[in-house]
Amino acid sequence: MADQSRAPKVGTVVPDAIATSRNGPNLSAATEHSALELLLGIEEQARLAADETDLLHLIVNETRKLNRARQIFLVEIGTNGRPHLRAISGISSFDPHAILADNIIGLISRLSPETLTFTKPIEFTLPAFTDPQSDLAQAYPFREMAWVPFLRRDGVSIGGMLAAREGVWTSNDIA
Repeated sequence: MADQSRAPKVGTVVPDAIATSRNGPNLSAATEHSALELLLGIEEQARLAADETDLLHLIVNETRKLNRARQIFLVEIGTNGRPHLRAISGISSFDPHAILADNIIGLISRLSPETLTFTKPIEFTLPAFTDPQSDLAQAYPFREMAWVPFLRRDGVSIGGMLAAREGVWTSNDIA
């Protein structure tokens, strides 16, 4: 079992050699080809999205197929620097005051402003960035987290996605 208090690691991921022993084999050529087909299919769906809501749901639901996340939260960072939860994978709509949504916003709020604006993903294990007694730290089943920033063309962070799963993140998963 992973150490629950493992400190956040900025821009680091598990080397592929270790990933092979913990999460199965690395991507084969056939898998890479099917991943490329999947990515092109997602791009096509994005171009056909009827509105912003459809696009947000496409991001959180289809990205899971590429990075093997169990759940993805899409977060927008407002002009005031405050995070806003915009979409959750597997859920068409959510109450922003629900316990899970509230806990995720709390976690994102605890990331330092520097962390939120990193240009590279960071990974960490719960209860990092949470109150150890919170519902998220105590009961959320997906302990391994990855914050993947979304950047404008000028490099400024506008938000990102928080991906969660049981296994350690690898370079193939969050690159």
